[in-house]
Amino acid sequence: MIIEIENLNKNYNEKVIFNKFNLSIKKDIITVILGPSGCGKTTLLNLLSKIDLDYKGSININSDKLSYVFQEDRLLPWLNVKENIMFVNDKLTEKKINDILKDLNLEKEINSYPQKLSGGMKQRVSIARAYSYDSKIMLMDEPFKSLDILLKKDLLGKLAALWDKNRNSIILVTHDPLVASLLADRIVFLSKSPVKILGEIELDLDKKLRFKNSEYVENITEEIHRILGE
Repeated sequence: MIIEIENLNKNYNEKVIFNKFNLSIKKDIITVILGPSGCGKTTLLNLLSKIDLDYKGSININSDKLSYVFQEDRLLPWLNVKENIMFVNDKLTEKKINDILKDLNLEKEINSYPQKLSGGMKQRVSIARAYSYDSKIMLMDEPFKSLDILLKKDLLGKLAALWDKNRNSIILVTHDPLVASLLADRIVFLSKSPVKILGEIELDLDKKLRFKNSEYVENITEEIHRILGE
């Protein structure tokens, strides 16, 4: 396991988010944390990333390098694409930057500034920046939330290919069954707060094949709705 959470307790004032919560995260797979809006998914990522240190219990992470892709792109507007990527790792070679951008079909935008990019392009730059940090663990907080269905599927496909090339550990939170069905190796279902684990699914079909197998994706989506009681 690359992450072990044991007996986690977290409150916001009088609201209990986690109460004696336990979760293990396996190494080198995409773990999707799926649950209703406001249940505590982003809080969980903030605890893992140490943005939030106000909790009781144990969080053990077997890596000292994490990267974080937020819901919004958080690009620096005064830096171009290349400079935004190098902002988190100024030791990157020209070849490494070009390789990452090529994987995400962004090589032509290397000198573009954020205000010239579409929403989908900005999120691809955010993902490129996270991968450039060469972290063993990547946290992703609903980075596809604001995209339409076609852009979303396109970016999901690019991320799946990039993960297949690097095989890092990704923990992605969402409430979108399509994202979970196409990307996850393991789906963990959370309840409303105080958070409990409602169940989990392990997906065995290769990610590349899922984008061509609508029946498989539909079956997983139905199972997701069943577990969430929707």
